[in-house]
Amino acid sequence: MLTTNQKAWKILKNISTDPENRHGLNLKKYLTLFLKKGHNISDNIFDKLTLDLVNDRLDKPADIYTGGCAFLYDAHFYFILSYSCNDYKTGVCLLGFKIVGNKLLVVQIQGLRFTGAFYGRIRFGKDEDAIKRTVKTLLSSLKWERLLIKITEDWAREMGFGKMGILQARHNEYFISEPTTENWIARNKRLKMHYDVTAERMGYRKKLFSKYRFKNLPKT
Repeated sequence: MLTTNQKAWKILKNISTDPENRHGLNLKKYLTLFLKKGHNISDNIFDKLTLDLVNDRLDKPADIYTGGCAFLYDAHFYFILSYSCNDYKTGVCLLGFKIVGNKLLVVQIQGLRFTGAFYGRIRFGKDEDAIKRTVKTLLSSLKWERLLIKITEDWAREMGFGKMGILQARHNEYFISEPTTENWIARNKRLKMHYDVTAERMGYRKKLFSKYRFKNLPKT
């Protein structure tokens, strides 16, 4: 019988498996659970969404997501919700994690933005306006942080992980302890919402002297 690490590594390091087929999860089930009331997402858009389990050392996400995704990939493994339109595949939002013993640790939670030095340069040809509108609609219509965490929890539990942790915002390398500009203040607020608020809502709790909030993953 494979141990937790062996089972997870066997899947994550399988170069012959496409990222979309690596996790074995039903994306539509999760989308239904985390849609906001009064959302504005059509069935046509739903049909163009995929969930990828990416190993950045094998899959080269910067090449997969021609429509952009993260500015920097801060982990080695990711669940990425993506949207495809004609020649472009765009990473809408992602959750990056690492594995330490019997724990899966979340170190990156990020949605695609179209402003700033990097994102402002993303181009989609004739489809640009439509893709940007769709991505913004998806992010505003989904509780996407909780969606990605629930997906990761279920996969981690299936792999046999007993505990999952989410990095606290103040320990994120992009968090500014004493922000002096509006941009830094806004970024800190986003980080607190993505990491701290979401973790608390999903049942994660601080542990003394740890950078992470933790939650046990009992077997079902």
